[in-house]
Amino acid sequence: MGNLLKYETRKLFKAKSFYVCLVVLAAYIFLNVLLQQAVINAFDESELQNYSLPTAASILQSALPTGLTTIILGIFAALFVCEDYTDGTLKNIYSKGYGRNLIYVSKFITVLIFSLAACVVSWLCGFIFGSLYFETGTVSGDIILSLLAQFIIVTGYTSMFVALSGVIKRTGGAIAGCIVAPMLVTLVFSLVDTFLNLNDFALSDYWLDGLFSSVASSNGHIAAAIAFSLFYSALFFVAGIIINRKQEL
Repeated sequence: MGNLLKYETRKLFKAKSFYVCLVVLAAYIFLNVLLQQAVINAFDESELQNYSLPTAASILQSALPTGLTTIILGIFAALFVCEDYTDGTLKNIYSKGYGRNLIYVSKFITVLIFSLAACVVSWLCGFIFGSLYFETGTVSGDIILSLLAQFIIVTGYTSMFVALSGVIKRTGGAIAGCIVAPMLVTLVFSLVDTFLNLNDFALSDYWLDGLFSSVASSNGHIAAAIAFSLFYSALFFVAGIIINRKQEL
């Protein structure tokens, strides 16, 4: 397992896509901060009195959920997981005696390392860029808990994207699947919510997209977000392992 992880992480840090994806995340956050500044500059003083100005701390908290995080994670997971299938490397890895489960787990851990890097880059850029144009604000305990919940939600997305990529195996199809799948589940849950028409409950709020949006502010339900995200992480991880066992190369 150790040698397999060394191989995967070495491949990770040599991949151009690793750095390109992180730069795209940072650039999007910077442009988003610039847009907020431009909108605020367009207000006159009377309008600003009724407007809650952002702070670096609030931008830090919302940087992940309002950015391109899920799209970038899906694209990277598809590129990384499918690479060994498309270039035939996976057969060589199997020939060295590594089992399917070990290979799957090593790929999941490696993509999760990228996910952590994406979170850290987004948070740092959100706070640094926010500090350039707005007040710093206070990074409270609630915000720290929100960031923790965000990473656990990202783990849920990562688990889903790795499983999808392992099932599809083709880079183009996997990228499309990773981008469309979360939106499709959100759509299905929203249709169910419309059909049920319940006042105090929405199924879509407990899907990853709804949880992600919830923790973007201090009013989010952190405990529920963590609990359901852990459930989705385990669900997709186990499903990915089971399907991976039964598939042919």
